[in-house]
Amino acid sequence: GCGHNLFGVASLGAGHASDGLAEMRAFVSAYPGHELANQARRTIVDRLVKEGRKDDLAQEYKTLMAQSPRTAEGVYDAGFIASRLGRPRDAESAWAILRKDFPDHPLAVRASLDLAQSAFGRGNFKDAAALARGAVKSDDEAVRAQAQLLLGESELKLKRPGPAHQAFLAAAEAAGTLDPAVRFRALAGSGLALEEQGKLADSVRYYDQVAADAPDKELRAWAKARRTAVAAQLKPGDK
Repeated sequence: GCGHNLFGVASLGAGHASDGLAEMRAFVSAYPGHELANQARRTIVDRLVKEGRKDDLAQEYKTLMAQSPRTAEGVYDAGFIASRLGRPRDAESAWAILRKDFPDHPLAVRASLDLAQSAFGRGNFKDAAALARGAVKSDDEAVRAQAQLLLGESELKLKRPGPAHQAFLAAAEAAGTLDPAVRFRALAGSGLALEEQGKLADSVRYYDQVAADAPDKELRAWAKARRTAVAAQLKPGDK
């Protein structure tokens, strides 16, 4: 039954790679829509990459793209595999097909976020912002939080600190306590956006929060440095 298949996910973690992989593939094909299936798919791909089985993955990519009829899951996985194989163009074309053929599928929204991240990585901030706006509509809180964060970062790069601040606030709220890494990057972004608007006293408050509580050591150090730089510009009367 279902519990037995899930055992595959557990045994994979325990290092029984081959049994776990077969179990997980069985689970994925039996319950393709299950929320754990997405996680299992990604684990399978990551495991194959680690084991250096890139030929298997390249073959899997071809198989998934050749499926008739195509499924949203299959096309999304193909894109994920391509990105793991270091083939961003293939990943992007798979995800573009997904958004065109399955516009209302949750994975299409997920693909918008993946595409936005690719665009941002290439320095194409306008496209990144547009794609991130598509992904903020996700029902998945984690996807929404990451999309808002990326939107904020793109708006900052486009020299639009006002909308950037709004997106960062939404990202911090969506991330809540679930994803402190995203939450504190969003708070740091808000600090920057406020600083760029000349709201120095406000930005210091954000930097204080990040410097005190961010889980990431480098982010804490960065926030302390920004705080010091901004505090030096504050006149004694600015509170």
